[in-house]
This record gives sequence, C-alpha cells and structure tokens, in this order.
Amino acid sequence: MRLLLLLACQGLALQFQQPTIVPRRELIAAPFVISMLASTPALAAEDPLKALYKAAVFAKKSRRYAPGERRTPDDFEQGSDSPFVGEYSDPNHPAGVRTVTMLDERVGEFCRAKIDGNDGPGEPPFSLPALVYSDQITADFRPKGGPSDLTAFLTADGIKFPDGNKWPRRKSSDL
Repeated sequence: MRLLLLLACQGLALQFQQPTIVPRRELIAAPFVISMLASTPALAAEDPLKALYKAAVFAKKSRRYAPGERRTPDDFEQGSDSPFVGEYSDPNHPAGVRTVTMLDERVGEFCRAKIDGNDGPGEPPFSLPALVYSDQITADFRPKGGPSDLTAFLTADGIKFPDGNKWPRRKSSDL
C-alpha cells in the first residue's frame, strides 16, 4: 500500500516537472502577432469614447434611488432641448464657466454632449466629452487632470457630483 502511494506521489511530481511543449509555428508567429497588436492604435489603447460609454452604462445600471426620490421618465429630453444645456458656475473656480452643449450624435442609448469652459480669466480653455442619459451625465475629465468617467446628476438648480460639488446653473443676469 505504501509503495503504491509512493509511486502515485512520484508520478504527480513528474507531471509538474515536464516542460511545456509549444509548436514551432506558434513560436515563429508570436513576435509578429505581438508587434501587430502593439502597432495597432485601436487595439493598443482603447477608444476614449468606448471607455466613456462603458462608464455611462455602468452608472446607469448601478444607480440607486433614495426613498421618495423621483425616477426620471424614459422619454426625458436628451436632444438640443435637454435640461442639461446651458451655462454653469463652479464653486471651486468662481471666475470660471462651464457650458454644456448637446451634439447631434448618439452612442447607443446615450446622447453625446460636450462641456466647454475655463477656470477663470487667463486660464486655458477645456473641452470635455460627455454622454447624457435622462438626468445623468458622464464626462471624461482627463483634459483637466481628473477621472475619465465621472457621473453627475441634474438637480432642480444645477448639476450635482458624487463628491458633493455642485455646479449651479448661471442665471441670465450672471452672464
């Protein structure tokens, strides 16, 4: 019995020590395939709009409503008449302005948008790609040094971000 157990253990040990055999054609093709992947921009780096879309879909699917919070209807205007369209201020940059514009393009169920602005006089302008669905906007803040997938929600008087920052809508008297 001990002998059988010893032979079985040695057989298992030998199984783990055997080298992996790779067919010659795979060894020859590997450098070619790796160089093709590295030189193809679409495969080497993911399309920023695709990454933004994935983030927007995740935010939409994972959204949780607070008790009593009104759910937005599916026919919420997402075109040029979207409630997101307009100018906003940012309490973190009081002299700056943010302008949300809807584009005439769709990515799946999302409408493309952009957020243009600056952080004040003399500061460089920025343009952030965004996707809008219902009362949700997901923007790529990398041009400003921020995250690539920040989702915020439209409120009665502005846009509220998860960190508590809120961009109040600018009144026509502020313009």
